[in-house]
Amino acid sequence: MIKSIYTSAAVILLSLAALTISSCREENEKTGLTDNSIILPDNLAPVFSAAGGTVNINFTSTASWTAETDQQWCGVSPEEGDAGNNIILTLTAAENPEYDERNATLILRSGNCEKRVTLTQKQKSALTVSSNKIEVGQKGGPISIEAEHNYSLEYSIEESASGWITPVRTKGMETTTLSFTVDENDSGDKREGRIILTSGDNTETVTVYQETEPSLVLTKDEYTVGSAGETVTIQLRSNVPYEMTMPSGADWLKENNTRTSSTYTRYITVAANDTYSQRSAEIIFSSPDYGLADTVTITQLQNNAIVVAESMYTIAAEGGALTFPVNTNVSFSTSIPQGCTWIKQAASTKALEEKEISLTISQNTDPYSREAEVTFSFEDIKQTVTIRQYGTQTSGVFRLTHENTALTIPYITGGSFSSGTIDWGDNSSEQYATGLSHIYSSRGSHTVTVLCQGAETISIEGLVGITDLDLTSF
Repeated sequence: MIKSIYTSAAVILLSLAALTISSCREENEKTGLTDNSIILPDNLAPVFSAAGGTVNINFTSTASWTAETDQQWCGVSPEEGDAGNNIILTLTAAENPEYDERNATLILRSGNCEKRVTLTQKQKSALTVSSNKIEVGQKGGPISIEAEHNYSLEYSIEESASGWITPVRTKGMETTTLSFTVDENDSGDKREGRIILTSGDNTETVTVYQETEPSLVLTKDEYTVGSAGETVTIQLRSNVPYEMTMPSGADWLKENNTRTSSTYTRYITVAANDTYSQRSAEIIFSSPDYGLADTVTITQLQNNAIVVAESMYTIAAEGGALTFPVNTNVSFSTSIPQGCTWIKQAASTKALEEKEISLTISQNTDPYSREAEVTFSFEDIKQTVTIRQYGTQTSGVFRLTHENTALTIPYITGGSFSSGTIDWGDNSSEQYATGLSHIYSSRGSHTVTVLCQGAETISIEGLVGITDLDLTSF
């Protein structure tokens, strides 16, 4: 890691030297176009502050010309004119409300000649550099960074780039300009390196891109998104005009045009995936005139689910095997309540689309019915099934299921009814008494079983909170 520190009481101004822009005459020699020429000053790299404002530039044109920008936040005046020397254009930028730097392109045309100039507007920051991007040709050469700050300034070059980006020591080390030399790129591959500037609590990163010409480069070509959806930020760099092609049929992907646009940043909104399958699509960035193309693949995970056919299964007192289907697209776990020894999982299941759960239910030798909840879970997904087993008593029994926090037992009468027992459904029981009430420690569904042999009538005052009444064994 190469590292240096600049300390200054004055405010330091920061500026990025841009690549020298060749004249259209040289391009015409390659393409065979007409000899109209637009000549721009060397090292032209207009930069706007976050507050916006105007910047004037001058150029020479050998014929009538037009000027435009590709972003709404940046305008140019005048938009056309005749041939001449030292033609002055005024560029106007609105305030940048975002915390990200943004770019636009000034496009000058004269006949078949076209020139493009990258315009940069800074984000809000106490530490400001003229641009966070420097593009360097294959031959390499000197670059400089100018900074504006009011604290000591520290910079470092990331280790992977320290072999080809070299700092140039300036006299007294008090200059506001940081100078570097970029070596020639003879690897045949594009490369990039970062210079990190720190002042107080603020950090700025300047990325140096060294290309083989022409180029269209995506900083990342694969994105994985959760089932809930999100907005994906795609960043790219290019020294030629490009176009973005959205995938046909993938209506779950939309370009977000409400975000502040930038030439080198595109925002893609990924809708929530309410299906149970993973999906993916490709977005193509291309420059047909130069034969360049690159692809971004967006993959969205499926909506995980565990679906049980029924929420409750009832089995006789004799017990036995209980098998039921579970539809799922995840490998879930089965949980039986601790201390519930009368339910056992018979066998593990395979990872199929539809799984069968097999449980073994022991015989219930108690006259009361009993129940327990079996839970199927995967991460934050849970599904619960209630297993209810009848007791040995088959007559003089009634059951009611309720969701109240307290319950008063119904009034029971009959010629031969003298006493009975109550199972309150929360592992507590007691002898029947007229008007007996019970308070539950937690809210939920509870099944009350009453043994009342000899009873002939049951009087229930109000059915509030009662969800089921079973008189099949009364």
